[in-house]
Amino acid sequence: MGASWSGNLSDLETNSYIQKLIGTISIDIHQESFWIEFLTFHFISPCSSCGEKNMEELTRSINIVFARNNLSTGNFGTLIRFLLAHIQKWIKLDRYTDNHNALITYNCLLIIRCICKYQFEVLREETIVRQFLSSLRNPQIGVACQSKENSKNRIPAVENEINENKKEPDAVKMINTRVTASNENNSQHFTEDTRKESKSINTVDMIAEEKLLKAFVKELMNIIVAFPIMKNTYYIHYEAINIILILLSAEIYNPKSSYFSPFYAVIMAQKSIALDVLRCLLDNFTRQMPPPKKISLYLDTGLFYNIGSAVASGLWAMISKTKSIPEDNRKSPLAIQSLLLLLVLSSHNKQEDENCNPFRHLLFRLGAEESAVVEIGSSCSETSMVRNPQDLSFNLNQLYIATCGELDSDETTLLLYLLLHRNPNFASHVLSRVDIDALVIPILKLLYNAEEKNSHHIYMALIILLILSQDDRFNNSIHVLILPSVTWFTERSLNNITLGGLLILIVIRTIQFNMAKMRDKYLHTNCLAALANMSAYFRALHPYVAQRLLSLYGLLSKKHAKVSEKMRCCTSQQSSSISSEEIGSSSDNHNDSSNYVVDLAILEEVIRMVLEIINSCLTHSLKYNPHLIYAMLHQKELFTQFRTHPIFQDIIQNIETVLSYFNTRLEEISESNLSVDTVFNVINEGAQQWPSDRLKKFPDLRFKYVEEDRPEEFFIPYVWSLVYNSSNLYFNSEKIKLF
Repeated sequence: MGASWSGNLSDLETNSYIQKLIGTISIDIHQESFWIEFLTFHFISPCSSCGEKNMEELTRSINIVFARNNLSTGNFGTLIRFLLAHIQKWIKLDRYTDNHNALITYNCLLIIRCICKYQFEVLREETIVRQFLSSLRNPQIGVACQSKENSKNRIPAVENEINENKKEPDAVKMINTRVTASNENNSQHFTEDTRKESKSINTVDMIAEEKLLKAFVKELMNIIVAFPIMKNTYYIHYEAINIILILLSAEIYNPKSSYFSPFYAVIMAQKSIALDVLRCLLDNFTRQMPPPKKISLYLDTGLFYNIGSAVASGLWAMISKTKSIPEDNRKSPLAIQSLLLLLVLSSHNKQEDENCNPFRHLLFRLGAEESAVVEIGSSCSETSMVRNPQDLSFNLNQLYIATCGELDSDETTLLLYLLLHRNPNFASHVLSRVDIDALVIPILKLLYNAEEKNSHHIYMALIILLILSQDDRFNNSIHVLILPSVTWFTERSLNNITLGGLLILIVIRTIQFNMAKMRDKYLHTNCLAALANMSAYFRALHPYVAQRLLSLYGLLSKKHAKVSEKMRCCTSQQSSSISSEEIGSSSDNHNDSSNYVVDLAILEEVIRMVLEIINSCLTHSLKYNPHLIYAMLHQKELFTQFRTHPIFQDIIQNIETVLSYFNTRLEEISESNLSVDTVFNVINEGAQQWPSDRLKKFPDLRFKYVEEDRPEEFFIPYVWSLVYNSSNLYFNSEKIKLF
């Protein structure tokens, strides 16, 4: 591209540097002047998926030619080798402070990302590996294309290689294959730790082709871990994370390919640095650093080395046309990208695989200063442990604060779910906090605006509440904390309501929303399970909360009556059809009747749960909930419908015992028209004298959230859908097969 490049993507096809890179001639890594000049250009990558789409379309023809020619030239591998050498030279020279070296590093990462993005969307993984393996001394063109066809015929041969249903190659075998006899002889001189051995371009050039991918992935992770985040390195971190996401993205186009992917194998093999990478990604998320605003922060006059004043002036002339980086619609692109990569890394969980995922394993144990950590190796599971003391400390307070502030996003809610469900250190920290409202209120606000959210986001929020409700400390604390007002609740004014009361209100509202819109049985189950876990701890229920709880029961009762009536009519019609030998009509009526039976069974299960929640509250905390007693007395006719119903009558007996007790006390008052204050005085006095042994004992309501078998079948598509929607990277929806 060069410093004189206009910055217009449509000019790339005529750019001499690009033509040389994608051409048929290999470029030597020692041609440093070419690489420096080529990579000294100004172009800030698009900050939206739409912009990324336009960039990919404009560079598609370049990528097609490059994917073909690189199999013989190996220029892609040389570009990666130059990056490795340049970073080492930069670090040794000035420890990341030079702006020109930062610009070259960023541009190199950006180009590599664009190349990889095209290849992963179009080519099979074994062919992509050959793109890394290929070099002048190790050409791969014979492997992919045996006949020497002309250019016009060979371009489609590469382009049409789109996610065919072929058996994936063994990951380890693919990476470690020795392609030529000469490479077999030379490979013994290379060590695993390329950073220690590669002190110059010469030593980087000697990295064996089959080890280049490993060295590249390790350098990307070293950027995340070792590079300080400054104005001139912010987007270097951003692109390094993007590249790792792209290297893992084959699964989008070919589901379950990660189980065999050589790229997953290399990334998951980074056990020695996994903890540092995990910490840095979480740190990026917690710090929520905004991006730098000025292009000039990447540049500094006098730091162009041997490029010359003409190149420098050309670059500055270009800068004068564009003063600032286009605004990203996210306040911290690096934080979001870091979180998405963390979720992708930790969601990969092949249960039958003997090799553990170090990122997943460490995420679920982060937070302890000293811990026994699994030595990840040939035979282990997530729960198996060997003694290997390792510092797993992390600032859980900062993580909690950052999470509470970003719960409006799917990816943050998913992170919170994973940590609460899988990480006992984080869960214990959360449940010990006195400001639990900072976490609960954003979740409730999310559920309140359920119509604006997708179903997965709602599920995650409800499951989080269910997990929290399993803890007695949580159930106690939320009914002690009083909220003076709830401004975002617009249906009516809520003053001096407990956090627990607000939670009950929002969950009831979610159930009613589900009944009207989603009709999902499992959503009902999660909502009611959370309420059931809290029911014994209900305290000082707000009048509106008590009303809504009984309104939910009344709504379900009416629905039960309607479905029962429809089922009776259907059964009657079915009997008439059989007697008149109307076979077709009888079959339709039978199907309708079966549907009504299923609907009725679900309804009765839900009604039973609601009655058990009310009964649990009466059994354990009757004297603390006068407003609930008042609402029940006011609507006592609701409970007569199921007095003799075999599924409900045992609980109804308890409820009617309570109602009868308070009715009797009210009848003893000589006043003909009882005021509200008088009724409450009677309720409060009666509650203090209530003999609790009068109620039939039922088992305590205890529900625990348990993940379904093979949870990765849900989480992997969900995580990649978040990458698709939130990363600002563009993925062609027509080629996506995962979700």
